[in-house]
Amino acid sequence: MSRPWVTRARMLVGLFGVVLVAAACGAPSGGSSAAPASSAPVGEADLNASAVFAYAIGPSTIDPAKNVQRGGPDLYLLPLYDRLTKLDSKGEVLPMLATKWEFAPDGSTLTLTLRTDATFTDGSKIDGAAVKANLDRMRTIPGGASVQSLKLITDITVPDASTVVIGLQKGTGAQLPVLFAENTGMIMNPKAFADPKADLTTSIGVGNESGGYTLAGMQPGPGGKIDYVRRADIANYWDKDAAKIAKLQWLNIPTAAQRINAAQAGDITMGQVTGVDVARAKQLVDTGKVAGMFFRQPKINQELWLQASRPPLNNLKVRQAIQAALDRNAINEGLFSGNCTPTVQDYPEGQHWASSRELAAIPAADPAKAKQLIAESGVGTPKFTLYASETWKAQGQAVQQALRDVGMDVDLAVDTRAPGGPTFAKGDFDAQQGAFVGSSDPAQLVTDLYFGNVNLVPEADRAPYAPLLAQLGDPLLSQDQRAKVFDQMAQMLYAGAYSVPVCYGSQVWLTDGTVGNLESMPGTDIGLVDVRYLYIAKK
Repeated sequence: MSRPWVTRARMLVGLFGVVLVAAACGAPSGGSSAAPASSAPVGEADLNASAVFAYAIGPSTIDPAKNVQRGGPDLYLLPLYDRLTKLDSKGEVLPMLATKWEFAPDGSTLTLTLRTDATFTDGSKIDGAAVKANLDRMRTIPGGASVQSLKLITDITVPDASTVVIGLQKGTGAQLPVLFAENTGMIMNPKAFADPKADLTTSIGVGNESGGYTLAGMQPGPGGKIDYVRRADIANYWDKDAAKIAKLQWLNIPTAAQRINAAQAGDITMGQVTGVDVARAKQLVDTGKVAGMFFRQPKINQELWLQASRPPLNNLKVRQAIQAALDRNAINEGLFSGNCTPTVQDYPEGQHWASSRELAAIPAADPAKAKQLIAESGVGTPKFTLYASETWKAQGQAVQQALRDVGMDVDLAVDTRAPGGPTFAKGDFDAQQGAFVGSSDPAQLVTDLYFGNVNLVPEADRAPYAPLLAQLGDPLLSQDQRAKVFDQMAQMLYAGAYSVPVCYGSQVWLTDGTVGNLESMPGTDIGLVDVRYLYIAKK
């Protein structure tokens, strides 16, 4: 079905093709798709090699407790800190510093068993006391990114050096193994934060890393970078397959066009391209002009968030009209050249165990229904301001036009600051267009998006969700049981139209042809990739 604004959307690609997109882009829960051109080279790893990797957003802090990235581990922090658990390339939770975890029969505790051969870079043991100190800091530090998520923890005890027992509120905690694979589970030497007033933004002191690398330097912000050097005691490091690159630099190159050019010129070893620029990068790979791989991102949704407690968006029929008005197929084809798969839900069908078949059957667009809902709303002409950061300007314009086409008066406010701009949760604007990094666990997703950090569901609307929320995080339920609970909740959330998913994106990682293990790199579903097992092949 064609729409008048599809042509305008295609024009936006030309106008804003160099706009940085999907900056907040770990392991694809639905697998990954690689472009036909080169992948990992065949060859022996050069253990003395250096590499420069480029990403869309600059680093903000090396303190995991303060880093605001949600939905996956911050790629800038991964070389420095090992986590309690990790996710593989299919989104399954695997052991890392914790060799196993077990919920009590009554669900009152989660017991972690720690590996006994892990050390910080100063040689001291990573033990239960260190893990407790980190988790206690994570759940109490003022302004901490994980405080809300860890409110379900009642206490933490350490029976012995290799055991940590986490007390839980009744019926909660099922999402913790996934959460511990993210920033929340990153372990830093407690001596780094012995002074609670210490600023760990750019330095954590000597010997305080737990990962395969030490920090050599950091420049935060746009155009910033972090330099890493493989830890000196790498021969004794527990993970023998990690840290095959001697010196590593993560560099922020702000626009996708610049990253593509840097890859073509051989100025970087590897760089990310996503959003509307994927088509160009994918063509370079397909034609063999640049090495690289193409990956789908089923946990990165282009979404529209709505302030459902603010007129006219407090009118349910207005929100539902917005939901029906967006032609997801047109946005996919017009802006993303077919590389942003349309969806109406947080977990697209077939890409995750919590996806809903019922929601998958809903049409991608119904403009006639949107006009009817506006008429039934009694609002007249709904008027509000849509925010999009400079990163999401093209998408914001496409959404604005689609809503105008069904009779809404929508202003677009573009902020030139880093992605995120003003704070949606504080009510700085009516609606926001951008990308949301989802969690591998639905209990965490609803905490992040609907009932916690972003708070899309107003307090007045929450009562019907309470029984489902009480079940969703229950560690005693099977995955199938939890999937049925979330299916009910997902359908209710869709009916409430608090968030309007549009499509899930894709990315291309361009390389100079020397990067090995690229095809099995965790993190490609959200773009926060883990380069832990990559290597540089000998020339």
